[in-house]
Amino acid sequence: MHGLRWNRFGCTWCAAGLTAGMLSLVAAPAEAAIFSAYNSAIHDRFTSGTTPNPTFLLSGYDLSGVGIDTATTHGAMLITPQHFIAANHLKASTVSFLDATATTHTFSGVTYTAMKTTFDDGTGNMVTMDSDLVIGRLPSAIPGTTSISPLAIAVGDPSLFVGEQLFVFGQNNQAGRNLIDSVELAAVDDGNGGIQLATVTTVFDFDTPGNGGTGGVGDDEIGLVGGDSSFQTLMVIDGQLAAVGANFAVGGSPPSNYSNYSSFASHYLDQIQTLVAQDGQSVSTLMVPEPSSLLLLGGATALLLLRRRGA
Repeated sequence: MHGLRWNRFGCTWCAAGLTAGMLSLVAAPAEAAIFSAYNSAIHDRFTSGTTPNPTFLLSGYDLSGVGIDTATTHGAMLITPQHFIAANHLKASTVSFLDATATTHTFSGVTYTAMKTTFDDGTGNMVTMDSDLVIGRLPSAIPGTTSISPLAIAVGDPSLFVGEQLFVFGQNNQAGRNLIDSVELAAVDDGNGGIQLATVTTVFDFDTPGNGGTGGVGDDEIGLVGGDSSFQTLMVIDGQLAAVGANFAVGGSPPSNYSNYSSFASHYLDQIQTLVAQDGQSVSTLMVPEPSSLLLLGGATALLLLRRRGA
């Protein structure tokens, strides 16, 4: 199956040729994320149940706004006291967060609004469709007396994200690390010759010595598998965790060297701010710092036409 290759010019995205590509949504079977060298002492957020793991990869950071995976809830990442980031193709009816006292708070009655992606279809026509990035809304804001803290959204030009370290959560409250290889526009096919869920994404390959990949981060290297949809991607900026997006899809099959795709919230910041303002809320942001010597990144980003697999 072929996909369209896309270039980014300013704030628009437009067609620039053809490239091969196939992705699968990471929505369904219940498996654990794949690691280069899984270590429960490092990669499991909890020792058992919801007991915090003091040797977890992100221990020491405020994770209260990073939703927990339970038997009835799925991925969510709080960005205001009332709103969170999730994936359009896998939206949970309830979400749970763990406060600073290790008390679980579960919220039901959540609703979702999809962020829109506008792009040139390659013929000069601008197309707008729902993306895989959705903003979930709680029925009411979490009280300030509850020690659950929203995360800021990591923002900046896409070129600044390339090469940055990404912390990736999957099901079963596990997390690892990866490096952002590119920022691309991707979509899945709708089964009728068209596309759906066109989404600006961060792309990170699963690179290990055992699968022929290069440039990985060692034992913590993580790749997505079925069931990891809607869980969180984050980065550290100035010592603080910042939201990047929610898991979307994979291209290829583990344990080979393959690509993983997660929504890129920075691209949708204006839409997010407009939406949450309707409830009197606002999101905070953290700017990805420019390197001391910035190499200008040219060339194409790619809208890959992805084959849908799974529910």
